[in-house]
Amino acid sequence: SGAGGGRPYRLVKMASRAEAMGAKCLDGTPGAFYILRAPEEHRPSGQWLIHLQGGGWCYDEPTCYNRTVEFGGTSSLAEDNQTAEQLGLQGLMSDNCSENPTFCNFTSVLVTYCDGASFSGNREKQVFYTPPSGERIGMYLRGRRILDAVLDTLMEDYGLDSARDVLVGGDSAGGLAVFNQGITSRGGSRTTRG
Repeated sequence: SGAGGGRPYRLVKMASRAEAMGAKCLDGTPGAFYILRAPEEHRPSGQWLIHLQGGGWCYDEPTCYNRTVEFGGTSSLAEDNQTAEQLGLQGLMSDNCSENPTFCNFTSVLVTYCDGASFSGNREKQVFYTPPSGERIGMYLRGRRILDAVLDTLMEDYGLDSARDVLVGGDSAGGLAVFNQGITSRGGSRTTRG
């Protein structure tokens, strides 16, 4: 059990699925997510938390370009085996059962934010920008594809399709995505409470 917390989240970069679905961050790296599986004895309960990471928006080519070299536009900076504390997760996403007795044993997912537009982009063609360095850079606006690829991966490879309870949330731009992208409708005929 996660009594004291501190179990590491595993980083999943969806290279093959990202390529097939075009699920790319602004800089072209594959979309990614972190997953902390419920302790073995709690997995049959089928309880999940999915959190969409926030981080504001980019509004034009220069602000989107800035994200490709720092937080919010690339998966290349994501590191594997991070604890909830290292990822800045707390509250509902904490795996410390002393602090979070209700949700500490759920399978927890952090969907990393790298599209700059609340997981809403679905543009086929790249957007180009020439920064002061002079090298023309192509950027992808495909956050919706990233979100679809994450949900497909979780359903097909991790058992989300047989989950009993799924709590979806997010902060900032991730919170907007929960509402704007219709995530709760992905469950088919299941009952949505909220």
